[in-house]
Amino acid sequence: MTVRASASRNRDFIRLLPLEHAALVRGTDSLEGSINRAGINSAVELAPDKWNAGGTITIDDAVVVRGRAPSTEIESLVGSTTALIHITASNVVIDGLKLKGPTSQAYGIHVAASDVTIKNCVFEGFTNPIYVRSADRVMVKNCRIAGQAGIGIHYYDSDDGNICCNNIEDVSANEIQVDNASKRNVISSNACGSGGDVYINNTSSAGNVHAANAATVTVVT
Repeated sequence: MTVRASASRNRDFIRLLPLEHAALVRGTDSLEGSINRAGINSAVELAPDKWNAGGTITIDDAVVVRGRAPSTEIESLVGSTTALIHITASNVVIDGLKLKGPTSQAYGIHVAASDVTIKNCVFEGFTNPIYVRSADRVMVKNCRIAGQAGIGIHYYDSDDGNICCNNIEDVSANEIQVDNASKRNVISSNACGSGGDVYINNTSSAGNVHAANAATVTVVT
């Protein structure tokens, strides 16, 4: 089911949900099934277990998925051109997960819907750990990314987002990249590894701003 819901810019949807009554899911359960059975506007708390994912976990309802990084770990066992987690619904929050995959796996999280929050997560591996495409008002906050083969956080044709307070190191391309008509995004207080780069292409965009990043910032106009 595709959920269409209005939300203010960068609303942290987690505050609206009764997390104290979240369903606690353990590693012996079906991960994707448990998330999707939670229902619209619900919450799932993943126990501090290690999960093995043999394919893509698609989230197609508004839901909070909360773990306790780094002890709540989801590992992708199959390298592929797809994502470990594919978000296709608005008002999804991913909070406190460790996601691990081979560098041959294209994406850790692929966001294809607006009004999504990813926070307090740890990423190891993947070609592009966080890829946001044609999705507006997406927040990525307080995440740690290391050991990947492409761009750490990539916003592509995505507007009004917020990338803040992330720690990114040991990558082979730009730590953060905002391009392809992405507009009015705020990139602030991110720490990149030695020689790390923040790349903002404003050629066909407008209003992207950056501040207080521990990185080499390149803005193309």
